[in-house]
Parts: sequence; C-alpha cells; structure tokens
Amino acid sequence: MKRLVLAVLLVVALSGAAFSTTVDYTTSIVFTSAGTGGTLSSGGTVDTISAGADSITLSLAGLGATQAVNYTGAPIGVNFGTITSTASPAIGFPPLTLSGINVTLTITQTAPASGTGAFTGQVSGTLSYNSGSGTLTFSPFTTVITAGGSIVDYEIDTLNIVVPSTGGGITTINGFIDSVSLTSTTPPPTTTTPPPTSTPPPGGAPEPGTMGLLGGSLLGLGFFLRRRFRK
Repeated sequence: MKRLVLAVLLVVALSGAAFSTTVDYTTSIVFTSAGTGGTLSSGGTVDTISAGADSITLSLAGLGATQAVNYTGAPIGVNFGTITSTASPAIGFPPLTLSGINVTLTITQTAPASGTGAFTGQVSGTLSYNSGSGTLTFSPFTTVITAGGSIVDYEIDTLNIVVPSTGGGITTINGFIDSVSLTSTTPPPTTTTPPPTSTPPPGGAPEPGTMGLLGGSLLGLGFFLRRRFRK
C-alpha cells in the first residue's frame, strides 16, 4: 500500500512539473485621442489636459527591452509599461476631468512564436496634483496572440492612476499572462521501405562464358586421359 501511494505521488509531481515555456515580448503604448481639453505631443505618447492655468500631463512608456517570462502552467504577473502623471502648478488645485482619452497598447511577441496583439483602453475620472480618482480601463481586458502553433492569453485589469504628488506619479501597467498553449505543427515523419534485394553468393555468380570454357576444358581432358589408358 505504501509503495502504491508513493507511486501515485510521484506521477502527480511529474505531471505538475511537466510544462514550462518562455514568453518573450516588448510593448508600445500611445494615445489615440487627446480627450476634452487635451493636446497630444511626442508622437502621441504625451497628453496635456488643461483648464485655465491648471494642467495635468499624462505620459506613456512601453517596454523597449525584451521581457522574458518563464510560464509554468499558472497565471503569472507581468509588466506592460507605465503611465506617469505630472501637474502644473505643482500645488493643490481643483481636480480636472479626464474624458474621451483613448490609448492603444500593442504587444510584440517573439517567443514562443512571433506575433502581435493589442489592447484598447480609456482614461477617465478626475485628477489633480494631490487628489483624484483617475483610472485606465482596457476593454476587452484580454488579448490573445495565436502564432506558430502557440496560443498566449494576456490580461490587463483596471488601473488606478497615481496622483502626481505620490511616488513621482508613476503607475505601472501590470497584468498577467493567463495561459500558454503549445501545439505541434510538424507533420509525422514518413518512411519509405526499399524493395528487397537478393544477396549474391560469395565470390559472385560465374559468367556463362566462364562456364562454357570450363566445360570444354574438362571434356578435352577426358579424351586425353582415355587415349592414354587405351595405349
């Protein structure tokens, strides 16, 4: 009984540790609309929302360096970039309304296979130098990259935008790799059986001419011996 239990535990342990793969990706993120009172700059990565003398600036940054994630069969937390808020003046003022601000985040994946996926999101709420309730919400909140026999499912939940007076105003765009599926696309090898070949006897088969010459020699030798014995 004890041996049976140990065998079952071993099988479970081996099956649980059987799957592991690396997911490599980079990201880029831009504003696709500035929203009410907003002005885009820096190639669409900066949006400045103004109301009179007060303004909030939101800056987006993707991940230029490749992120290598070791996926082992369970959802794993990952980083997709940052959104940074700054305020002018850097003092308390009535929160500005964030409305109609849209963003697109693109994932460029290189492993387990090359492919791209994208999230579309919206910034909303209010924000001031030291207060506010701004959010970045992606809808849908998942995207799937299917390429080269692999399926990778990415997820980003709603983010609360950090106010400029806290932590440098930096909000990390965190999310998850929910699942990775790998399927083989390599066809099974085909084998061709050659036709059977006969193996010649050692030394090879004698040629017909050789056989005729040998027969003639033996016949001549027989006549010679017969005449000699008759004498």
